[in-house]
Amino acid sequence: MSLIWFIKHNYAWIMQKSVALLHAVIQSLRCPAFLKARGGQLLAASASTTVAFPLSGLPDDGDEIPHHGVQKGAARGSDGQIRMERQLRNAIQELAKKHALIVDIFINVSHEFRTPLSVIQMAAELLDDCLQSGEMDADQLRRSVDSININARRLTRLVGNMLDITKIKAGVKQPLFSPVNITELLRKLVELAKPCALKRGLEISLACRKTVRVLRTDPELVARIVVNLLSNAIKFTPRGGWIRVTCRCSASGCRITVEDNGEGIPKDMQRRIFDHFHRANNTLARSSEGCGIGLWLPKSLAELLGGFIRVRSTPGRGSTFSVYLPDRREACVQQNTGLLSARLQDLVLTELADISI
Repeated sequence: MSLIWFIKHNYAWIMQKSVALLHAVIQSLRCPAFLKARGGQLLAASASTTVAFPLSGLPDDGDEIPHHGVQKGAARGSDGQIRMERQLRNAIQELAKKHALIVDIFINVSHEFRTPLSVIQMAAELLDDCLQSGEMDADQLRRSVDSININARRLTRLVGNMLDITKIKAGVKQPLFSPVNITELLRKLVELAKPCALKRGLEISLACRKTVRVLRTDPELVARIVVNLLSNAIKFTPRGGWIRVTCRCSASGCRITVEDNGEGIPKDMQRRIFDHFHRANNTLARSSEGCGIGLWLPKSLAELLGGFIRVRSTPGRGSTFSVYLPDRREACVQQNTGLLSARLQDLVLTELADISI
């Protein structure tokens, strides 16, 4: 039900914004509000304005959009009419792209649900066969239980990320600020992620000054940002590579960097990797799990904390992600560090679940 609601929510938001754009164009130019495009139609510019899909066969840039009840010559005789046609054509094409994006998201998310569910089902069937036969091999039992646990965490991670996206878009997700020893938090995260990195043949290290730096921020959101970046570094760094986490603090805040010597990101993709449901490289994407929520989420979480994320990367040489977090002295401080300590291991294991397979 959460998945269906998520898709419907985002689809409605896209349609609402697109219809608002069409209203603005039509009202500003004060022209007839009935236009027709091959394969789909744009109805009256009123409260009931809709776009009918499919939008296949849209006119190319060189084509004219025929007007209902208006002569083509008259329409072309005005710069305003030509401008209107161009804006409406672009708006309709943008709608088609977003419709295709939603379909792609639905397919990817469905695949991400199906894969762990299939593994859980097979493990459960194997356990059932063992129970019926009365033959229980301890190693086989352990592997089946581990498989169920890991894939359940994958599902938990996917659903949690999707819920967070929905809350962020709706403006209802709020950070809980508390004093955090940022160096100690990073040390724990690196130690928890180290077994997963070693399993991939990677070296992971932390370089921070020994001085204690207390930052007023949300420790759980900081942990999710850092572990998300570590997860990406582990996925896309080949065996024998290294990952380095560093932290530099000032009076106003901290800069946390996650650096690797992995595949790197092409320059023309470095801005787009923070877009919603975008991946830098489809080839890399096929070698790892995930539906592309990726770096949009840590970027949004950093912004919730008043900070931001930047990336520097050279293809074939690696990437460096820098997270800038301010010290929120003015924020209402709550003592939630105990809750974080209890949940930290579960948070890391859930985030890295798809790597642990």
